[in-house]
Amino acid sequence: MKKIVYLLLCTSVFGLAQQKPKSKANVPSSNEKIKPNVPLLNDADDLLPIVVNEPSQNELLEVVSAQVTMPKTPNAGTTIYEKLSLQSNFTFNKKVGFMVASSEGDMVGHFFLNTKNGYSLLPHEALSEMAKSDGEINQIMSPFSEFFQYIKSSEGNFVMKMSSDISSESNHDWISKEGSKKFFSTFKKTGKIVKLGGQKQFKSIEYSGKDENGKTIYVYLAAAPDIRIDTRKTYSLTGHWGLGYIASPSKRTYMITGIKGGDAGIFMTYIENASHSFSGKIYQPMGERIGTAIEEKMPEIEASMAEAIAQANAEEDPKLRQLMLEQIKQMQNLNSKTLSNAKDFSKSSDVKDVPFINDVNDPKATADFYDIQIVAREQSIREVELGLIEAEKSNDNKRINRYSCTKNCYITERNRLQKVKTEHLNFLNQYKNDEDKRDEKINQLMQTDGIPKACECE
Repeated sequence: MKKIVYLLLCTSVFGLAQQKPKSKANVPSSNEKIKPNVPLLNDADDLLPIVVNEPSQNELLEVVSAQVTMPKTPNAGTTIYEKLSLQSNFTFNKKVGFMVASSEGDMVGHFFLNTKNGYSLLPHEALSEMAKSDGEINQIMSPFSEFFQYIKSSEGNFVMKMSSDISSESNHDWISKEGSKKFFSTFKKTGKIVKLGGQKQFKSIEYSGKDENGKTIYVYLAAAPDIRIDTRKTYSLTGHWGLGYIASPSKRTYMITGIKGGDAGIFMTYIENASHSFSGKIYQPMGERIGTAIEEKMPEIEASMAEAIAQANAEEDPKLRQLMLEQIKQMQNLNSKTLSNAKDFSKSSDVKDVPFINDVNDPKATADFYDIQIVAREQSIREVELGLIEAEKSNDNKRINRYSCTKNCYITERNRLQKVKTEHLNFLNQYKNDEDKRDEKINQLMQTDGIPKACECE
């Protein structure tokens, strides 16, 4: 669902989706005793005055379904810096139901959260509703913008992760605090109180604001009866889809029950206590698998390179020999970089370390990519020129015509590559801060000039 992606981007406005800490709240059941005239938020000394855009005491009492005194001491996010590896045993104490409503169709599912350390699990049964796959996939999200992907397939059980430069252990608390400030200073209360949840149990205050593209989005906050975030460590605890908790600059905790933008929305349907675990021990890190494959392939690669060097040194034509050696040097540099990235990936199993992933929009890497092809065309042109010289010596008109045609084809291809290289680099530099425009221009370039033209020389 494209709209779902849009909503995930929307949550970045107040710094929740990018940090992806996870946590959840519990909604009291209807048979619990309601304490009359008990303030939802206590008067603890460390709570600062309510800010302008924050729900007032009266609004909180109005929207809460059961007035329960908030914990006097923090009980969420207390172990947010508990760093877990890919093969850890993960535990969760909350189960959160969600519904995605969009013009492309509705979808329901659930995820598990740990309110202490901020990890969130989107289980296979929920993922299978979103995307069909051959194997079984489970996804865990860390508080530091890392996604752990666990895959069971006919080839084995593997795990890899996708990390982000947006958040990190070292600056997570600062980023989440700034995100809270930005949300409560730029998003405004619309005055609406809406009932969300499968049984309309979450009375929520509607906030309106703009996403990074200037489009209006709505965020819904409800009271958090049993959760108080430890703001010494984080100001946000959000699970998948940005649902979860946010602490205001006054250090009060609120539950995020919905996010809506355009014609799509993501809403919490329920939240309940749970005891769930997931073990990563049976999954092999993908980096280890790739690392082993590279080690096995290296002798073949080294032997092939040695043979190419020997052939180049044996070439009698100085120009062709120079071109051959230049291409070998380019390939050696590329192999060295690829091997270095592969070693990093073998240790981290992080997608960002996969060879060439970070080179897609890097001007130098892009230039090197084209230069390898251009030198290869120059080498082909010289080889044909040598053949043409021999054909002219023997007055072989058939071979002369074929070599002449082939030479022109190679020259045309070289010129095409030089042109595409120049325009590609221009787009990378011109639109380095506009990803959508950059990709649009490069895609257009590939459609018009990115494919070699057929050449008939026989």
